[in-house]
Amino acid sequence: MPNYPSARLLVPAAAPALPDTFQMVQSQILNGFPHFIDLTKSVRLKITMPTGLLQPWLDADPGALVATNDDESVPRSAALSEEIGAVTRPALRMAIVQNGVFLSTVPIAAGVQRTLPDDGTAIQGVVIEIALASWKIFAGTVRGPGDFGSSIQLGWRFANAAANDFGPPVMNVFLWRRLLPRLRLQSELGRATFQLDDRFAVRRMALRV
Repeated sequence: MPNYPSARLLVPAAAPALPDTFQMVQSQILNGFPHFIDLTKSVRLKITMPTGLLQPWLDADPGALVATNDDESVPRSAALSEEIGAVTRPALRMAIVQNGVFLSTVPIAAGVQRTLPDDGTAIQGVVIEIALASWKIFAGTVRGPGDFGSSIQLGWRFANAAANDFGPPVMNVFLWRRLLPRLRLQSELGRATFQLDDRFAVRRMALRV
């Protein structure tokens, strides 16, 4: 199998291990939604699953699994008629609250690692880094309080340290030109173009005389 230089840029099959500075939290959802996770005395997370529906949840089996991180990692079957990302899928969301003040919200998705808030407000800055690991939500939890087996696992840390890892550098254009055509998988967006300077063009023309 050929070794493609751009293969290192692909999304890995398994989520990378979190740094030791992240604190892992496994939270059981026992009181329905919204569900709160206290990280510190002043910072808490608010987990919600807005659907705008009531009767379907009252009629549903409380033990039915309605949302899990496996939906985003298990290969989809071609026999399924529902589209990926259809609006019928429950939309879990997570908000960060500090001292009772809502700061930011983010959709819950497998493998997401974000700094919150991330609205670009320099004065407010960022508070924490969040890395979502896994979750399971059962229909009974959407209906109300009770131990139906619903839970969410995540890692977090204060956003007060620089990143430990950096992305790979841009491929050198001279290396790109030496690769076989089937290995040239670099995007052309922003690729530099070269042309002779006018004075060199005149000199080369003079040499031909």
